Amino acid sequence: HKANSAGGLQMLHIDSWEMGAQNWTARFREEFTQRRGYDPLPFYPVYAGVMVQSREISERFLWDVRQTAQELVLDNHSGYVMKYARRYDLGISVEPYDMTPLADLELAASCDMPMCEFWSLGGFNTSFSPGEGASVSHLLGQPVVPAEAFTAAGDGWRQHPASMKNQGEWAYAAGINRFVYHTFQHQALPDNVRPGMTMGPYGVHWDRNQTWWPMAGAYHCYVSRCQYLLQQGRTVADVLYLAPENAPHR
Repeated sequence: HKANSAGGLQMLHIDSWEMGAQNWTARFREEFTQRRGYDPLPFYPVYAGVMVQSREISERFLWDVRQTAQELVLDNHSGYVMKYARRYDLGISVEPYDMTPLADLELAASCDMPMCEFWSLGGFNTSFSPGEGASVSHLLGQPVVPAEAFTAAGDGWRQHPASMKNQGEWAYAAGINRFVYHTFQHQALPDNVRPGMTMGPYGVHWDRNQTWWPMAGAYHCYVSRCQYLLQQGRTVADVLYLAPENAPHR
């Protein structure tokens, strides 16, 4: 089905990488030779930290390896999903970070809407991510800077709007202007089955089965007003930072 401008599914999403810095596939040698113009076989010891010919030559080989890995991810990961999305008039959002084997900026530029994330309780410190996400969105001329927001581990239903407000305002100050709550779980079970569906121990459990849900309307209105205002206009920056060309880079 094609995307419906009046509603329904509008965008596909690629979550953060979370697979480590992979640098090999079954056809990597073939792809490397085609893209870089020489056979990598004699330089395989460099993978194990053994220099071949010289330090300079070995470093140049590693540059080519990383560049090839980056191109393969762009072609066969985000690029593949993008082609599928376009077939159905859908957009694509990407969280372009978390130990990817390529430059975050390159992965972000391959989608319609880059995203970032921040955690509220437990889990990982991803406070770097909002600044990166905002910078990438500004560079690409994107007025909306979404974030996987208030991700948690072992939250245990302890979070609530009052405990989250300060961190939410920090996120706005860091450049985010759209919260994508992690998690807003679909609750298909009846009201007498509580707490209902969860994503295991992960997420802040932002759904109608929270005891405070009927009282959260004012907070939702506040968030909506903030985000509407922050999505207006264009960003003016005092500093331009030129990122290195190598991959991976963040």
